[in-house]
Amino acid sequence: MNKRIIIILLILFCCYYTYSLSARRSRGSEPEWLTNPQSRYPETQFIVAIGEGDSRNRAEANAASNLARIFETRVETEELFSERYEEIISGDTFDAVTTSDIDRSITLSSDQTLYNIQFAESYTNNMGRVYVLAYLDRLRTADIYLDMINRHAEQVNYLRNRYAEVTNNLHQYAYISAASVMSTANEVLIDQLNIIAGHLLDMLNLGYDHNDIILQARNTARQLTFSIDISNDRENQINSVIADMLTEQGFIVSNSGSIPITAEILIEDVDLQRPEKFVRWHLTLNVYDPQGANILTHSQRGREGHVTHSEAVARAFRAMEREVHREFYSKLFNYFDNLVK
Repeated sequence: MNKRIIIILLILFCCYYTYSLSARRSRGSEPEWLTNPQSRYPETQFIVAIGEGDSRNRAEANAASNLARIFETRVETEELFSERYEEIISGDTFDAVTTSDIDRSITLSSDQTLYNIQFAESYTNNMGRVYVLAYLDRLRTADIYLDMINRHAEQVNYLRNRYAEVTNNLHQYAYISAASVMSTANEVLIDQLNIIAGHLLDMLNLGYDHNDIILQARNTARQLTFSIDISNDRENQINSVIADMLTEQGFIVSNSGSIPITAEILIEDVDLQRPEKFVRWHLTLNVYDPQGANILTHSQRGREGHVTHSEAVARAFRAMEREVHREFYSKLFNYFDNLVK
């Protein structure tokens, strides 16, 4: 009996010793860059961040997120900045800002993208946790940023020149508004370059002043006056939403505006053979230029229900508000941006 106990104890001791040795070896095999990334990637030459996750992809995403914290931008952007920027640079008018010579680009937020991110070292510990090192080569990445900033500056100056040449108010606003979007995109890039290699900022010669362009866009917006006429608009709900959207962008709204916005709202009851009350709604909206040509059409429909008829109608109007804010706003600036392409 004692002999059996001794054998069991020896087996347990051997198992413990083997596990302990394996754990020490595992910990000892951790690469130096995991705790001291500057040992492989000096701070003077690289910007580095380490990410971790339960897979390589998640570790890379975490590393990119950690890099993003270094690049918090101070630049304020408008609601549709990213969408408008992509629309503007897609036109044939421009020497497109391509990223074919950039190894990796990662979108950090709605208004910021980091270029030339590299994922180098990786390590998986004995628990299956994956660690990845992400880095930016300062000089190589700075060259890419300088090229992109100069291309953006060329486009900004082209748009400013076109703004000065045209006489139509709608076209004037389209050009200067697009210039403000491109200039804002450049401000984001310049902010990032300042972190990557700030000493190279002195090499930039943009040929314009960002604040002057923003001010010019606001002043030009005031030259565009809109009038709004919506039939069957309960307590001017949709009218107020559109008016607020326009004034937020600096446009003028008045009864005598030269750019008419007309709309019709239809609400009809729907019998679904249920105790709740349902209504179907349909909103048709049109915008015309000062010469009477239709420049934008928006149509949206839906169905809402509630215990009471009045609340079903109220929900229908709230649904229209959301759709107008989301779709009409985007379509209006899509019209302006297409004028410069």
